[in-house]
Amino acid sequence: MPTPDEIKALLIGKSPEELQGMIDSSRKQLKTIAKKEEAKNREEIEAELDPLEESLKTAEAGYIKVKEAFEAQLKKIRDQRDTHLEKAKERVVAARNSLNNKRKNLGLKATRKTSAGPQMQWFLEIKHVGKNAKAIVGIKNKPDSNIEIEITSEGKVNANELRDNLFKKNGIEDIGEGKMRGLQTRIKLAYLGSLEEPHMKETIKNM
Repeated sequence: MPTPDEIKALLIGKSPEELQGMIDSSRKQLKTIAKKEEAKNREEIEAELDPLEESLKTAEAGYIKVKEAFEAQLKKIRDQRDTHLEKAKERVVAARNSLNNKRKNLGLKATRKTSAGPQMQWFLEIKHVGKNAKAIVGIKNKPDSNIEIEITSEGKVNANELRDNLFKKNGIEDIGEGKMRGLQTRIKLAYLGSLEEPHMKETIKNM
C-alpha cells in the first residue's frame, strides 16, 4: 500500500479527472503487460506489475480522498447557504415586527405578510378605458387562463372576481393574498398609464 507521503505527493495539483486518467492508464498498461506472460518468466512479469499496481492503488486512494474532499466542501457550502437563508428570514420577521410596533404606536394598521408559494408572471392588457373600462388578465404564456374584468375609473378591480375566476380556477396558492394585491396594483398602474396615451385620450373624448 502507498504511504501517506506518497498519496500526498500525488494529490498535489491533481484534479479528480486527472486521477481518473491515471487509474485508466495504469489498468491499460496492466492488461498490456499481462499479455506478455507467455513470453516472459514469472519474476519478470511480477517486477513489471508491482510498480504499476502500487501506482494504481495510490491513484485510487488519491481519487477517493479528493472526491471526499470535494463532497465535503459542497456540503459545507450548502449548509452555509441554508444557514444564511434562515437568518435572512429571521431578520425579515424581526424587521416586520419592529415596523408593526411603530405603526401600532402611530395608530396605523400592521403590515401584511408576503404571499407564500412561487412568484407569478402575469399577462395584462388594458382593453378599454373610460366608461365600461376592461382588462384582460391571466397567467403569462397560458392564454386559457385569461379572463376579462371590469375596471373602475380609479383603476380598481373586484378582488372576488380575480380570486374566483383566476386564482381558484388555476390553483394559484396565495396565502396572505400578496399575489392578489400585487396584481391589483399592476392593473391599476397599467390603467392609469393608459390614460396618458394620446390615442386613449381621444377614445375617451368620443365615449
